[in-house]
Amino acid sequence: MRDAGTFLMRFSRTFLRQRSFMRMYRVPIFAASLVVLATHLAAAQSKRGTWAGTSTTQQGTQAFTIVLDSAASGWKGAAVAPATTGDSLRLMDVSVRADTLEFGIPVNGITVYINGVVTGDKFSGQIWMQNNSVGSVQLTRKNAPAEKPPA
Repeated sequence: MRDAGTFLMRFSRTFLRQRSFMRMYRVPIFAASLVVLATHLAAAQSKRGTWAGTSTTQQGTQAFTIVLDSAASGWKGAAVAPATTGDSLRLMDVSVRADTLEFGIPVNGITVYINGVVTGDKFSGQIWMQNNSVGSVQLTRKNAPAEKPPA
């Protein structure tokens, strides 16, 4: 019985120390989490704007431009490849994460997907059609995104 009492006293002292230790660090951990979240949102917002460059496929290299914007409902945009079509095509399934960008472009009943990495004002990606890599894309942001007016 004496061993059980000693064990309980040691356990309760250790438990109380650990609990106060965790209480001390709860606020800084929460604050750090908020900073990471804010940084992630700011990085995603930096993808807004006009991106121009080239796409390279078996048919050769051609000019390629996309325009990205964020809305309350998510990301949206359009793409133009003047050699293929003079019309802009609405982007589908746009996904923007910390340093990645993915979107689809509907072309002749098939969705062509582009995914890649954004580094600063440069985008480097692959073109995918029916789960096959069919080319690459290299884009540079034309100008810094304008500030969006408050909604």
